Amino acid sequence: MRIFVVGIGSYGDVYPLVGLGRALKNRRHQVTFLANAYFERIACDAGLTFGAIGTVKEYEQFSATIQSSPADQRRLRSPVPATDAAGLH
Repeated sequence: MRIFVVGIGSYGDVYPLVGLGRALKNRRHQVTFLANAYFERIACDAGLTFGAIGTVKEYEQFSATIQSSPADQRRLRSPVPATDAAGLH
């Protein structure tokens, strides 16, 4: 089966979906992961075909805006290292 997984947002949104895509690929599905170009390496390292939605510059601008608020910074902190959350040890 051909499956498209779309990850829009920051690491907390993208990493779990990379893990999902990897699990689907391990079950012999054809998985294409769509996300901002900033996350291309993460998806490719997980063995997924990648398609970019937006540029690295756009993500960096988005990220800078989000991280400007102390409340947002606390929300974005993850107790689990991002690579562990996606199963990319």
